[in-house]
Amino acid sequence: MPKLKDLFKRNQSQLATVIGVLLLVLGVSFWGYSVFAIHEREQMLKSGTLTIEEMWRYEGSLGWWINIYNTFFSPLTVVLVAFGIVVLVSHLLMTRVHKKHVIVSSADNVKPASDKNSERLKIEPWVYAYRLLGKRIKRLLPHFKDLHIELKKAGVNIAFPAYLSFMMLAAIVAFIVPIVLLPLLLPTILGTTYFDLGNLILSLMLAALSAVFTLIIIYVYPGIKSSNRRIPIETNLPYISSFLTLLSSSNVPPRTIFRSVAKIDTLREVRHDFSNIVRDVEIFGQDLLTSITENVKYIPSKKLKEILSGYVATVKTGGDTTEYLRISTDNIMKERMVKLDLMLESLSAMAEIYIMVLVAMPLLFVVLFATLGTLGQGGTMNPAFLLYLLTYVGIPIIASILTVVVSTFNVS
Repeated sequence: MPKLKDLFKRNQSQLATVIGVLLLVLGVSFWGYSVFAIHEREQMLKSGTLTIEEMWRYEGSLGWWINIYNTFFSPLTVVLVAFGIVVLVSHLLMTRVHKKHVIVSSADNVKPASDKNSERLKIEPWVYAYRLLGKRIKRLLPHFKDLHIELKKAGVNIAFPAYLSFMMLAAIVAFIVPIVLLPLLLPTILGTTYFDLGNLILSLMLAALSAVFTLIIIYVYPGIKSSNRRIPIETNLPYISSFLTLLSSSNVPPRTIFRSVAKIDTLREVRHDFSNIVRDVEIFGQDLLTSITENVKYIPSKKLKEILSGYVATVKTGGDTTEYLRISTDNIMKERMVKLDLMLESLSAMAEIYIMVLVAMPLLFVVLFATLGTLGQGGTMNPAFLLYLLTYVGIPIIASILTVVVSTFNVS
């Protein structure tokens, strides 16, 4: 047994490849054999040279093969092919990672045994994607500059080439998997033959749609996350501006001001942008104004971007930064008060609409339907049915619509 284990360890790579290929061959063989058997019996039944007894026998055999294909061979083929692809792809990726992963042992860098768990290799698909496609997508990088900017705004800590490689690899996988599995599943679902040209065309179309949707989802994700970051920044903008004004009026050095904002735990999104500015100053050696100018392009909030850009312009022109921040804070506060007044007016109007639609109007209709039911003049519709419809369908739907409308009100 120890010799057998050593043999497996030495030939682990070849063994994984053989297992993957064997699974694929078995899956395709089961599928091909069953499809050939079904096709052969269909051709014999269409030949017109069989006797009645032979036709009965072939029809029974064809029914048995179709049943066994749908219940056994088709699921088995999908499972074997899927496992074969997973084994081969995972083996390929792990081989690439193993070649790139170099362990350097040194007496000066020895870490305690308790830290070994933190050194485990993280599963990062964009890293594998970049190692597979990084050199092949260099021509595409200039065409996705907007994606690069959105990644910075969204705070996605993935290199732009790696993210683009991951997007392309995900689209390729989303195309290959349906194009392999759908020709096996569609005949069972639609009840057609396995060599039908329509199934192949439909599989190709669905695979293309799957790849396109995958590209779109991964492409728009940074923009969605950037918008989600903008909302909390603009909601807390008055407090951020007031904090900057307070520190500046206390004659705190500008670098210390930005470092203090970067340490506020409650404002996570703001801390991210200010931490980038502090990082470029303290680690990369840039001056504060250059760091602000370069990082302000990747701030998702337009208003915070204007405040920081104005701060840089005020310093360069020799103006009073404390006065500039105070005026900016006053303007933000006035704008916030105007928005609060507008929101209160809108809420007052919605309250009146709510009372009219969900209180007065249901009472009116209840009285109306009760009167019609008493007089027996409900027409073709039963007044009791209309009353139930209003109570259990109409009122909940209208209340849900008004609730959604009110939930969209936001000061920011």
